[in-house]
Amino acid sequence: RAVAVDGSFAAVGAPGAEEGTKEPGAGTLFERLADGAWAQRQRSVPTDFDAGRFNERERFGAALALDGTRLAVGARGDDLDDTRQAGAVYVYERNPSGTWVEVAKLRDPSPLAFGEFGDAVALDGDRMLVTAKRLSDPATNYEGGPVYVFDRQPLGAGTGSATLTRSEAEGRAFFGDALALDGDRALIGAGGAGSNGRAYVYERAGTVWT
Repeated sequence: RAVAVDGSFAAVGAPGAEEGTKEPGAGTLFERLADGAWAQRQRSVPTDFDAGRFNERERFGAALALDGTRLAVGARGDDLDDTRQAGAVYVYERNPSGTWVEVAKLRDPSPLAFGEFGDAVALDGDRMLVTAKRLSDPATNYEGGPVYVFDRQPLGAGTGSATLTRSEAEGRAFFGDALALDGDRALIGAGGAGSNGRAYVYERAGTVWT
């Protein structure tokens, strides 16, 4: 469902991977060796997966972003207490010994049942974009979005710094179904917008995204 590559590392998502009788999903990291071969380095599953919760499918690995020694893994089916499929994003960093360790778990600042936060992710340096699909919210008429901007803090946790939305009101636009990020510029796809889909460009000036 999702792949990402940066330098000599590649990440592959398997959102339907099984653990016992459940399907939390998994992500696998590979490293390219000097002879050109690719070796599996680590397989990760949600560390806090609770098989007794509502949802048997966290969809961990349905979205991936990899930049240097940092990896973001979307789990759009993750439950938040009684809020079903609110979604989450797990952040991993590679330590000096070569192990990728979980350093943060990001949540929708305004969680919603079936909001599917983590449906798409993009990562560049200390900044991340995350889509909260929210197609179950009748108030949005399946518009999709919003897209949240997170900036990494000194201790590793991400803090939401902005929320990106569309100015148009259009049903089934699926805003945020694809993301790309490069410094202070974000590109956000909306596959259902207009007659052929649209891509929206946002730029950051100071602390404001427009």
